[in-house]
Amino acid sequence: MALVIPANSYHPVTITAQVLEAGILMVRGCIVQAPGGAPREFVLPVSSEDEESKRSRRRSAIENEAGRSKHAGLDSRLWKKQEKRYSKANTPAQPTPIRFLECKVVSEQPFLRIRRTSLTHGALMLYNGEKSSIRITLENTSSLPIDFMRLTFDDSTVAPAQQALADGGLSVFDTYETEYDLIHKPVFTWDSKASKQEIGPGEKTVVTVNCFGKVGCASGVVHVSYSYFHRPRTTLDQPSDIFHTRQLSYPVLVTVYHMLECHAMDILPYSPDSTFATIRDSQGFDSDTTTTKIGLIVDDITDWCIFSIEVRNTYGLPFEVTFERQQAGAQIRMIAVNWLTTCADTEPCLMTSVVPPGSMSRVLIPVQKFHLAEEHISRPIPTLSDRQFILTKSNLTSAEERTQQELFWYREELLKLVRGRWKESGGTRTGDLSLRNQRMTQRMVEVLRTEIARIQLSLWHYKDDGSEPSLVPCSGDIYTPPLNDFVYLRAKVMNLSRK
Repeated sequence: MALVIPANSYHPVTITAQVLEAGILMVRGCIVQAPGGAPREFVLPVSSEDEESKRSRRRSAIENEAGRSKHAGLDSRLWKKQEKRYSKANTPAQPTPIRFLECKVVSEQPFLRIRRTSLTHGALMLYNGEKSSIRITLENTSSLPIDFMRLTFDDSTVAPAQQALADGGLSVFDTYETEYDLIHKPVFTWDSKASKQEIGPGEKTVVTVNCFGKVGCASGVVHVSYSYFHRPRTTLDQPSDIFHTRQLSYPVLVTVYHMLECHAMDILPYSPDSTFATIRDSQGFDSDTTTTKIGLIVDDITDWCIFSIEVRNTYGLPFEVTFERQQAGAQIRMIAVNWLTTCADTEPCLMTSVVPPGSMSRVLIPVQKFHLAEEHISRPIPTLSDRQFILTKSNLTSAEERTQQELFWYREELLKLVRGRWKESGGTRTGDLSLRNQRMTQRMVEVLRTEIARIQLSLWHYKDDGSEPSLVPCSGDIYTPPLNDFVYLRAKVMNLSRK
C-alpha cells in the first residue's frame, strides 16, 4: 500500500486483509518502508489493564508536578524532583510478556437474507388479546447449507418489566403477575417443531412468527440466528461444544388497540330468583339482534355461586364477549322459551353478550363451589423465573401473609375454570379477554369456598295419634304452618370436610 503523508501530520490508514483458514490470527504490527530506505517493523503490543493503570497514574503525577512552581527546602532543586519522580522506576521488576492483538477466525458461514414478508411497511396492527402471524420468506444466497436456525424476539414491553423485577420494589403478587406476563404471554413466539430447520444453497423457506396483541407494545425485533454446524470433519478429534452463528434482524412496528376493559369481578351467592343471563338464541332467530333471558336451574343451590364481571367497550365497534366455564362434575339445566338443555361434565358452559361501543355489559356465569386443601393454600406464592436470592420487602404479619396466599390460590383456581374471549361483530377477528388484572377479596373466597359444615333447617308437624310426622308446607324458603298448633324445628347438620 503506497501513500503520501504530509509533513508534521497524522494520517489514518485502514489495512484490509483476507484470512485463508480458520484459527487464531495474531496482529504484531506493520512494516513501513520510505522511498530509498530500508523496511522497518513497528511492533504494536496490546497493553494490559495493569499497564494502563500505571500509565494513567504516571500521567496524573506529571500533570500535578507541572502545575507547581515552588518546593520547600532542598526539594526545590531540579535533581531532587527527578530523583523522587523516578525512584520507583529504578527498582527491578519482572518483565511482563508482550501481548499482541489476537482475532479468532471461524469457519466460513452461510449468508441468509429476507426475501419478503407478509407485513406492509413492517407495521403490525392488533387488538388487545388478538392473535395473528407474520410470514417471513428467508433465502440462502450462499454456497453453504444451513442446518441450524433459531428465532429469538424482543419487544418494548420486556425491558420495563425486567427493570421492575430487578429493582425489587414489587410485591410478591405483582412480581408473579409480571413474570407470568413475560413467560406465558409474549408478543412474539415461534414453533420450532413445525418449521423447517435446514435450508440448502440457493433455497428459500417460510418462517411463521405468531404475534399476540399486548397493550403497551410499540415495537419489536425478530432475530434469526443461523449456522452451518454439522460440517464434515477432516480429523477424528472431538468436535468443540462451541459453534458460531450469524444473526439477521427484522424490526417490526406494533400498534395495539385497547378496546375492552374488565371491571368489578365479583362472586355472588346463587339465587334462582335473580340469576339470569343473556345468550344468543339458537332456535333459528337472528343471532345478532335476538337475545333470550334464561334462568339457570341446579339441583342444590348451596353448591353453586355466580361469577360476575363487567365488560366496557372503549372502541368504536361492537364486540361479542363470551365467557366459558369448564368445570368437571358440574351440570346445569338452562331453560329458554320452550326448550331445555343441560351442560354436561365435559361440555363448557358459555355465556355470550354483545357490548356496543361506549357501553358496559355485565356477564353472569354459574360456578360450582370448591374447596382447596390446607396444604395447597399454605404454599407460598411461586416465582416463575430462575432468579435467586430474592428478598421480600413485605411487612405483612404471618396471618396477613397466609390470607394473601389463600386469596392467590383460590384466584388461580378460578382463572383455570373461567376464561373469556371476544369476537368482532360482523368480522372474523377474535382474541382472548384476560382476567388476570382482577383481584379477589376475602368475601369472594367465602362465597366461592365450599363450607366445612352445612345446617339445613325444616319445620315438621307431629300428630296426636302417633302417626308419621309430616313436613310443613313451604313455598321456596317460606313455611306456612297451621294456626294455633305446635310445630317442631328439625336441624340437619352435614359434615362436608374430608375428616
